[in-house]
Amino acid sequence: MEPNQRGSDHEVKKKHECVKGILSKKSNGVIQCVTSENEGLYVTATKHITVPSSEPTRIMACQAAAIALDPPFRQTHCSFCSSSATTLYALEGCSMVSACPSCGPQLMKDGYHRSKEFAVLKKMEATFGPSIESIFILTVRLLCCQDKDWWKLFCRLYEHTTDSMQDNIDLICSHLPAPANDNRLFRETLGRVLGCSHNITDFSRPLGNQSLGRAIFLEHSFYNHSCVPNAYLSCNVPTIPDESVSSLTAEVHLLESVKEGDEITISYIPMSGLSNQERRKTLQEGYGFDCNCSACTASEPSISLSETMDVQSVREIQYSCNERLLSQKKGKSQPQVEHSLHQAPEEKTSNDNDYADEVEQVISLVIMTQHGIRNQGIPETHEVSIESHRLLAMAYSILEDWAHAKEHHENFLKLVDKVTEQGLFDPVALGIQLLEYAHVLKQVGGPEITRSARKHQEGLGMLQRALGKNHNWVATLLLSEEPPPPPPPHDKAKRKSDDTMGKSYKVGSRDNKRHKVEED
Repeated sequence: MEPNQRGSDHEVKKKHECVKGILSKKSNGVIQCVTSENEGLYVTATKHITVPSSEPTRIMACQAAAIALDPPFRQTHCSFCSSSATTLYALEGCSMVSACPSCGPQLMKDGYHRSKEFAVLKKMEATFGPSIESIFILTVRLLCCQDKDWWKLFCRLYEHTTDSMQDNIDLICSHLPAPANDNRLFRETLGRVLGCSHNITDFSRPLGNQSLGRAIFLEHSFYNHSCVPNAYLSCNVPTIPDESVSSLTAEVHLLESVKEGDEITISYIPMSGLSNQERRKTLQEGYGFDCNCSACTASEPSISLSETMDVQSVREIQYSCNERLLSQKKGKSQPQVEHSLHQAPEEKTSNDNDYADEVEQVISLVIMTQHGIRNQGIPETHEVSIESHRLLAMAYSILEDWAHAKEHHENFLKLVDKVTEQGLFDPVALGIQLLEYAHVLKQVGGPEITRSARKHQEGLGMLQRALGKNHNWVATLLLSEEPPPPPPPHDKAKRKSDDTMGKSYKVGSRDNKRHKVEED
């Protein structure tokens, strides 16, 4: 990632020469790296590319140079390819690093347990504990790769200043062996991690619990940011580890058609329903630049907050509610709960109703936050307003109250419909929600069965466009897909005059519009 910061003309020229050929080769000539006096280094399309309504358009894929998992996943996921495995190789003396059955044997063969990286990580864990932040682990792993062919390219990446972390840097460098004890080099590497690393996102996990850690994808580090991007970057977390170490890949797919010379942009931050102030503050604090995209410079911001509006407190409550619902959803699906459904009614005691009581409490709490949102005058299209309906839809689904679940899914989608006119909603989050909505419609039954199939296809199509058909999670969804039911005979050739729920969504450019679709 490289915000629009030029640096010296000499620095920009060196970066351009280093990156130009790599991007062109990696993308089969679809994109190129260019420079300008005002914009510095950025990525453009080399030809006109049309994005079909139902097909993904990948422009480039690349493997991770290095990854680092967050503490909760260091004992459940491979530290080298990020795949989840029931059996992991524990590397003696360091619990921060584990390997899957595919990566483990190769690492032992290559003598990883005798490597500089392993020695530094062991010392790091012994000194600072196993829960040290992933950004520091990623920094150390990169510092141990200075002999790699790609190190020179890494040194060309944008470096975010790290003044606020200097005390941590001093402390870490004073306790670690080479090559992690060089204060200047550690600071520069950490700056590039902060400026250019991406979340490792596992979309098969529930919303709110999808981030596994951080990774550096070198060739994907030169796109500029836009709050209304025309491309989407996603990690493809391996579901079945392959034979190669570091098989975690990231792909960029176009969300809309581009012409030759158009800049290719991605969003560095979640783009669903945030106000202009929030987006610009997050980008300034996280990446050190002021965003000047079309959404941020619009004369009339799509979503605006006053200084008196407290959305952070609402977010914290919503996050807690999400965690409680996920816990109840997981507990309800356990075998002992399924077994309890076969008990006679008189045998179902308080244990069987515990989850229902907990979910009812969450529903009451979310409704309370909705009152607070309205009382503060927070726009209905703001993230916290939209999220309240997603949480209620989830809660009623757990209770199998399909009528109320359907109502809140539809409220969610009506609000999203307003936001997508500005292109400010994440297409994957919307695709996932459409799949959830389709499931609810199926449970409602009756005439909603056919509509359920349409919504399922719409959500799946959105996920395919943003992630690609070969994305492991999307491929799993396609394999498990049930054939749609045949439409009723009298509905053939009928143009449906539907409400908001009958529209197809296209997320991307600010100029994208929604289109009614003819349905068989």
